[in-house]
Amino acid sequence: MRPRASMRGGGEQAISELLMDLRQAIDRDELSLVYQPKFDAHTAAVVGVEALLRWRHLDRGLLRPADFLPLVREHGLMDQATGLVVNMALDDALRWYAAGTEVPVAVNLFAPLLSDLKLPDHLCQALDDRGLPSSALTVEITEDLFVDNMEDTRTVLMGLLDRGIRIALDDFGTGYSALTYLSDLPIDEIKLDHDFIARVTVDERAALVVRTIIDLAHKLGFGTVAEGIESAESAAQLRDFGCDVLQGFFLSPPLPASEVLGVVRAGARAAF
Repeated sequence: MRPRASMRGGGEQAISELLMDLRQAIDRDELSLVYQPKFDAHTAAVVGVEALLRWRHLDRGLLRPADFLPLVREHGLMDQATGLVVNMALDDALRWYAAGTEVPVAVNLFAPLLSDLKLPDHLCQALDDRGLPSSALTVEITEDLFVDNMEDTRTVLMGLLDRGIRIALDDFGTGYSALTYLSDLPIDEIKLDHDFIARVTVDERAALVVRTIIDLAHKLGFGTVAEGIESAESAAQLRDFGCDVLQGFFLSPPLPASEVLGVVRAGARAAF
């Protein structure tokens, strides 16, 4: 799930200082990851995790992506930040696989990476360096990443799929033209935005839209993930709608890497 932009506490001097601190944090590998599990909607088994970036700032405390990712985008730090995230996520995945538990990890990609025709080879090299299968990695993209350069984006996505790396269309439903691209994009699954999911138990029209999207996705051959599951009621309703995978704080908050294996082995039986 892509964070909404926030950049709180923002005078120019404060932002300038935060940017300087951010550059140093990236150079010094001071950013960290937490992982939110994704559960099979019917068996409650963990089918993967999403890597979420965090930054524990010396003065400001724990910062979430919305607090600093706008700076990453605006000041040309995306390649560095994404490389850092991919390497950290795959290092953690390697530990889980080595422990005998295969936990695929999903990472968010940012533009202009999707116009980099070498991206599939770079990601495969990162997997090969660790002896991980390509199925260990899912990349999550959002609509805004491909609307301006559909041709190169499609080439890159096809390169990822050809190499066995899964692709998820994140935050589906936040853009006006997402349906237009569904039949054209080479993807494996769509992730329904949490704003949609939050209304399914109280708004019949929202529920109808979600059920229709799930049905359409399945007919197109895509898996479906519901983000933002916050109650037993919404989990049950999405399961009844045929959604494949559920993700949200009701099932599990984001976890440090050291706690992932415990949740994978336990599943979400209590919540289900």
